[in-house]
Amino acid sequence: MIDDLLIREMHIQDVDSVSELMKQLDELFHSGHDISAEVISDTFEKMHEHKSIYKNYVALLDERIVGFISVIIYKTFFHPGGTALINELIVDKNFRGKGIGRQLINKIKVMANIQRFNEIEVSTSLKNKKAIKFYKKTGFADESILLGMELFK
Repeated sequence: MIDDLLIREMHIQDVDSVSELMKQLDELFHSGHDISAEVISDTFEKMHEHKSIYKNYVALLDERIVGFISVIIYKTFFHPGGTALINELIVDKNFRGKGIGRQLINKIKVMANIQRFNEIEVSTSLKNKKAIKFYKKTGFADESILLGMELFK
């Protein structure tokens, strides 16, 4: 665990660094998604208009962004207190295995506890065995299956 890691909300100035991290995530899946800084910037600005729904955090080490987590907050009739869905989590490949991902998840746990959410969920590809193992080590369990249908890339 890195003691001097700073986790804070993402700012528009972080777009280039987050875009580079998202490219590393894309390398795992060869998705072909456009994750250029321009697309990340546009998406971030749209998310920022709805800050109660979208939460984006960066992890900094010596003022360098080394991790990113993106969460969607939503309510359902079964979970009226709310659910935090982690939909993107990436740690720079040069800094993996140092507890940064765990610290990003802990940030979400603290936020969820303060706001009295009913649960935290995470979504990852079934092909991403390393991520599944990591999430299980941090306390997540198999409790449902999320099915997806890609419409546009």
